[in-house]
Amino acid sequence: MGSGYRGYAHTQGAIERFKSQELMNELRKSGVNYTEKEVVLVTKNYIDKLLWLEKGNEKSGLKYIMDEHKNNFKGINVPALIKILTKQKPISHYEKHNVKQLIDVYNYKKNGNTYLLVYDNNGYIDSIGPVGNMYQVKEIISYEFARNIVLQYKNHQQIKVFDDSALFGNNDFGFLKVGHSYSCKIGILGDMSKSGKSFSVDGHEKIGTKWFIKLSDKNQNVFYLKPDTNVSNESRKNVQIEIKRYDLLQVDNVVHGRYR
Repeated sequence: MGSGYRGYAHTQGAIERFKSQELMNELRKSGVNYTEKEVVLVTKNYIDKLLWLEKGNEKSGLKYIMDEHKNNFKGINVPALIKILTKQKPISHYEKHNVKQLIDVYNYKKNGNTYLLVYDNNGYIDSIGPVGNMYQVKEIISYEFARNIVLQYKNHQQIKVFDDSALFGNNDFGFLKVGHSYSCKIGILGDMSKSGKSFSVDGHEKIGTKWFIKLSDKNQNVFYLKPDTNVSNESRKNVQIEIKRYDLLQVDNVVHGRYR
């Protein structure tokens, strides 16, 4: 499965292999929004759901996949890989963001890798990439505006995550379920004050019944401080504040929850 998809893409063989007339007709009649000239793959998965991949952009589709995982897909024809994987039953399947996104995790025996395929409910393929460590959710304890999530990697020691992701809008971990396993990474962000970063105070915001001082950095990362913190809640820029953000949990490319 070579990397020569770009040169092969415009041949009649590629059109028939990845965009059969039958499936293209089914896509046309499906009523979904798509750009026909951008479509590079139309296929059906293990439950006969119609899926399609477009050339895409910096956020989704083939361009996003190749930009994000170019080192992982050297010598691999991505549309061909997707077509092979979607024919088999995934080892894990779950839904995110109120069923707007669906996720299948596949084992590919040919190279021994595990891949995570993300697609919309209408069948549009957002991305595919190699899976990191699979952590199982052992326990979820809910509070008013946050949760404690206990994770475990294989038979290793359990990790407790303080999940404040609901504070960040739609990019939250509400899809996590006890007993299910997910692709997770844990990265250290560390003490923000020692990294020389400054923050903007964006006023205060009510979460549940509690008020917080809302901060953001130049990368639009958002932080919430308790109102008793020695920081004015008036909006102002370039404020040097000593904040320690704990290690961050990343689930399927969404980064938010704090590992303690």
